[in-house]
Amino acid sequence: MTEFNDKLNGSEDDRREAKHWITFCDELILASGQDQELRMGLAWLDKRFNDGGKLSMYEILWRVIFTNPKRFVGQENNTLNMESFMKGLTRKEKK
Repeated sequence: MTEFNDKLNGSEDDRREAKHWITFCDELILASGQDQELRMGLAWLDKRFNDGGKLSMYEILWRVIFTNPKRFVGQENNTLNMESFMKGLTRKEKK
């Protein structure tokens, strides 16, 4: 089981929180269709932390936002790369 899946299979409050999380992630993914920087960031996260297709984007985002990225199996050396990438993200005005 993964942390996000624990929420899906947890108490009623946990399931409610998981449903809100799914909605948030879905909206983020839809928004990436209009925002190249966001699309690139999501693609980078998926590539770095997908773990061979074992993790959903919901789980990846959950771990990146709520947990320490060093907890991704085999990705300990990518932590500095991720921190650098995240610091490089900006909210530039779109032209």
